[in-house]
Parts: sequence; C-alpha cells; structure tokens
Amino acid sequence: MVTDAQKKATNAYRAANVKNVTVKFFPADREVYDWMRENGYSGAWVRELIRREYERAKGE
Repeated sequence: MVTDAQKKATNAYRAANVKNVTVKFFPADREVYDWMRENGYSGAWVRELIRREYERAKGE
C-alpha cells in the first residue's frame, strides 16, 4: 500500500520534473484521432514520433 509520504514525494517529483503537452484534435482531424484510438496508439507512441523527428533534425 502506498503511504501518504510516498504520494507526497511522487507528487512533488512530478511537479518539478514532468512536463505535459495536450494535443487537441479538431473536427477536421477526427479521422486521424479515431484511427489512432482504434489502433491503440498512445502518448508513448507520440513521444517516439517526436523523438525520431528530433534525432533526424539533430543529424542535419
């Protein structure tokens, strides 16, 4: 079981170190959103796409 101290420490770590980005899909992008959800893609997949693009751009 997680103690209150562990919860507090986890929340403090996340507040200091974890960054969030929200992606909004407007009606014009609904088919892309639906495809992504139907195929089980998630934040990890989006991070990997961004990482690949970042690495490619660094190499140029």
